[in-house]
Amino acid sequence: MATEGVAQEEQGLAGGLLYTSFQFGAALGLAAVTAVAAHADADTGRLGGYRAGLLVPFAAALAATAISLTARRTPRADAAPRRCRRGGTEGSSRCGRAAPRVRPAAGERHRAHAPLRNRGRPP
Repeated sequence: MATEGVAQEEQGLAGGLLYTSFQFGAALGLAAVTAVAAHADADTGRLGGYRAGLLVPFAAALAATAISLTARRTPRADAAPRRCRRGGTEGSSRCGRAAPRVRPAAGERHRAHAPLRNRGRPP
């Protein structure tokens, strides 16, 4: 899902960049929590430092929620139709919707229910 709009031959590169950004964000967040906790630790003791340090990820989560609720992703008018995993384009019968079932005529048996010895060979 995160690499949805990336060409097939560039999926590895996009996945690597995504994973690297997750690691970098976690390291940056841990550094911020440590800095706040250490600074508050000197003033209010160890428990106060932990409390102040835990406010950092809480504030980051609130900011991320506010951004995700207000920012909307709208498709461009000139964008090509998205490709789905089955090879079709979005909205086609090969993308997410099953093909309509064809029922055998009355008195006729479906291929799947035919005896095994008669499949694909003349009698």
